Amino acid sequence: MKVVTIIFMVAITMAISITLLMENIGHEEEKSHLSHIDPPKDLTVLLEKKPMPTKKVSRFLAEQQKNSRSSNHCHKDHDVCDLEEGYNSTCCNNKCVDLHTDQNNCGVCKEICERTESCCTGRCVKLAYSESHCGACNNPCAFGRRCIYGMCEYP
Repeated sequence: MKVVTIIFMVAITMAISITLLMENIGHEEEKSHLSHIDPPKDLTVLLEKKPMPTKKVSRFLAEQQKNSRSSNHCHKDHDVCDLEEGYNSTCCNNKCVDLHTDQNNCGVCKEICERTESCCTGRCVKLAYSESHCGACNNPCAFGRRCIYGMCEYP
């Protein structure tokens, strides 16, 4: 039992010494890289530079897509959306949206699809089990085949 304890203590001592040695080498390398750089002659140049604004990052799961057309304010005028965005576009909440593909306005304004659904041709469908939208919008399975987890079953 004493032999195991001695081997364990030697292993811990070696691990600590290697860690400290590598840490010291890393600091020496950092110092050597910075030692050849000349200090700036005019410090006002550094003081005049404004710091970059920090980018606010939202949480991954709570993140929502930003509407790229958020500046389009149609003010309930549907003709503006038809001219700017195309035939399928309409005015919802002062924004031009495509009711055939928009997850937050599927088919009609403010019709939100569930997380497991997608908006295909103005209807919320489950791509994992829909025979007419299997795995993607407008991807029908062959006659008599079922859609299982987004793939049409094999014959």
